Amino acid sequence: MGKAGTVAASERITIGFIGITGGLTNEIDLDQILEKELDVRGSWGTVWSSWKRTLSLIASQHIKTAPLISARLGLDDWAKGFKMMEDRSAIKVLLIP
Repeated sequence: MGKAGTVAASERITIGFIGITGGLTNEIDLDQILEKELDVRGSWGTVWSSWKRTLSLIASQHIKTAPLISARLGLDDWAKGFKMMEDRSAIKVLLIP
């Protein structure tokens, strides 16, 4: 699916969205879903075992989290942090009390 939700498919396919789409849903051409008989599914959920494994990988430093943090801001600057996330100038903003 391209940026404007264009699908180049002649056969039936399934498209899955997991988690937050970041506004992608505003760009999907629903006519193409109908015309091409696409199966679109979404999922929003977690399993405790996934979080337990993730925390273990972070604790053992197999996953480096520091490069993911784009900014560190005080709690009073929360609105600035949200704006940075909204305009995609930051990946993750850490709010420090």
